[in-house]
Amino acid sequence: MKDSSLNAHKAWYSVGAGASLAADEHHIVAMQLKELYGYYLCYLGEPTHALKVHDSIIRHRIYIHPHDNTTGHLGVRGDYEAIPLRSDSIDAIVLMHSLEQSLQPHEVLREAHRTLIPDGRILITGINPHCSWGLWYRYQQLCKHIPRSGRLLAMNRIVDWLLLLNFEITLVKRFHFHPPYIKQHTDFPHSRMAKVGQKCWPFMGGGYFIMATKRNIPLTPIKSRWRFKELISETANLPKASA
Repeated sequence: MKDSSLNAHKAWYSVGAGASLAADEHHIVAMQLKELYGYYLCYLGEPTHALKVHDSIIRHRIYIHPHDNTTGHLGVRGDYEAIPLRSDSIDAIVLMHSLEQSLQPHEVLREAHRTLIPDGRILITGINPHCSWGLWYRYQQLCKHIPRSGRLLAMNRIVDWLLLLNFEITLVKRFHFHPPYIKQHTDFPHSRMAKVGQKCWPFMGGGYFIMATKRNIPLTPIKSRWRFKELISETANLPKASA
C-alpha cells in the first residue's frame, strides 16, 4: 500500500460522509469497550482510527498495521493474516474495517482466534455492501479515494465464519441509516432516523458491529472398557478338543 493510498484512506474517514459514519462507529465501539476488562487489548486497523479504542479501561494496548505505525503508542508492524503475538495472550481484539482491507479475511479471523485467551472478546466493524453505502464505497474505490485491496463483506458471512471458529455471538447491530450524502450532521445516535431505521429497515444500516466471545470446547477423555469377563466367557464356550 502506497503512501498516497494511505492518505486517501485517512481523508475518506476524516471528512464528508466517511466522518459521519466514523462518528457513529466510535460511539458504538466506545460503549462496548467500557464494559471489557483485561490486561491486553489489540487493535488491527488504520492508525488514524486508533483513537476509537482510547475509551477502553484496558491499559495495555497494542496497535498493529502492516504499513504504518504513527500512533505514538505501542505499535507493531505486522500482517493481519499473521499477527506477531503469542497464542492465548490477548483479552480483547478490535478489527476496524480490517477484514475489508485483507485479501484473506478468513485467515485474519483465524489469527484473532489464536491470539485471544479463552472467553476473550472480538469486536468487528464493517460497511454494509447491500445498501447505498456499498455503492458509495465502490465508487470511492474507483476514484482511488479508498485502497482497492480487499472487498466489502456481508455481516451474515462474518457471523458464519465466527461460528465455525467456535465463537459465541454476543451482539450484532446495524447503525447509520443516513444515505451517504456529502454533508451530514454527526449527532446521529440520538436522531429520529436512527430509531425509525432500527425498527422499520434494520438491513439498510450503512455499517454493522459484531461482538463475539471465544469459546473453547473441552475434550472429554473416554475411558477404555476392559472386556476381560467377555473374553473369559468367549473362551469358555469354545469347543473342547476330541480325544
